[in-house]
Amino acid sequence: MNNLTFHKIHQPSCSKGWVLCFHHVGGSRLDYFFWRRLHDVEVWVAEFPNRQPQTLANSNLICADQWLNEIITFIEKTYSEHSLPGSLFGMSLGAQIAFQTGCKLENLGLAETVKKIFIASALAPIQFIVHDISHFLSADDNWMAHEFNLTKNNIFDQHIDIVIKDIIDRIRFDYHVYKSWQSFPVSPCNIPMTGFFGNSDPFLDSNTIDLWSEMTYGEFTYHLLDGGHFFTANSLQRLLNIFHDEVILI
Repeated sequence: MNNLTFHKIHQPSCSKGWVLCFHHVGGSRLDYFFWRRLHDVEVWVAEFPNRQPQTLANSNLICADQWLNEIITFIEKTYSEHSLPGSLFGMSLGAQIAFQTGCKLENLGLAETVKKIFIASALAPIQFIVHDISHFLSADDNWMAHEFNLTKNNIFDQHIDIVIKDIIDRIRFDYHVYKSWQSFPVSPCNIPMTGFFGNSDPFLDSNTIDLWSEMTYGEFTYHLLDGGHFFTANSLQRLLNIFHDEVILI
């Protein structure tokens, strides 16, 4: 199977809105477990399939066009006949998918299905260029060797090599996935957008926020939160509070 899977993380008894989330490289639906705190918002996560090394041997199994169509079909089947306001959320490279999903919905005349796009810790699409992922893979190898060295004498971590290898496999698959999303044109949409950025994120430059503001003809707002690229470790509750207030006001 090479289809995306859509996991419902939270189903409130009385919904006031819904959000479809796209995880960062190496992430999963588990990263959104605490989004259940959004007591009146339905939370979904789109998760990549079959993230194993053998999948990379067949490049046909990684098809951004196919997955984008699956996302659109899921949204149409699940919410096209509902009046609930919907939104998209993407973390890091997942923001590229959220943005392209919004653009695709708009091109299909389905823009009313999604009222807002939320992006977090992400380069603007015009900055998003992955010419060669070899340097990413080299960095991962160095990280894995470091982790092995730290844990090799710890009897409680005797299976850490299996855990780390699984993480690396997922990360490498995701790099190839995201590289395939570069084929989409970069042009603004009309859907309003909100950005979340860590105030000490080393991967974002001073132009990132301005460039994101040019990706929509609608309203663009942003929030600087305490932390680095994965600021949710420090500021998750604040993000959820802001997100909830904006979704309810849509």
